[in-house]
Amino acid sequence: MVIVSSNGFRNKDKISELVKTVKNKRVYICTNAIEKSSSKEKLFSLLKENIEDFTKTLEYGELTAENINKYVDFYDCIYMAEGSLQKISDMLSCNEIKEGLLKFIDSGKLFITEGTSGHIVTDNLEYLNFMIKAVDEENKIYKCLDYKSLNTLGITNEKYIFHINKLLRKFKGALKLAEKKYRISITEIADDDFVVV
Repeated sequence: MVIVSSNGFRNKDKISELVKTVKNKRVYICTNAIEKSSSKEKLFSLLKENIEDFTKTLEYGELTAENINKYVDFYDCIYMAEGSLQKISDMLSCNEIKEGLLKFIDSGKLFITEGTSGHIVTDNLEYLNFMIKAVDEENKIYKCLDYKSLNTLGITNEKYIFHINKLLRKFKGALKLAEKKYRISITEIADDDFVVV
């Protein structure tokens, strides 16, 4: 099962439905997308406080070509923390990791994404590329990054946008333009919501 969420397990008061999915499971929190070590430790500390009592095992770290098969076999749930889409794309450019994650998902185990990491479940990010370019007049977000060329897992053709309740009005306008331009429907996920893919 694949679940895409905006905040994942970050808000203890809002996770009652989502936390049921990890009850008595061995959970691995993948931190490849997070750029600073201190941020990785801070996130793990927060998630540990919020869900450790429900899980069988809770650990975190980075997925690598060397550990992916061991982790795919051992863990019941892989939780992909939010962070840099470029870093996630770089991780997925490693065939061993991409194939390992697809094997994990195909085996029926639980794969949960948090925030922007959820973009990797779709088949392409052309719509996201268009949206960000449309609102990024000063190149602060875009930074010459071509989102449509980023690696994804491609397990669905559904499109998502996260933290919808926090997006600026012009970003919501760009979302509507993207839907019209690409003739797609983009699922809007608010901070404490999640969708089963």
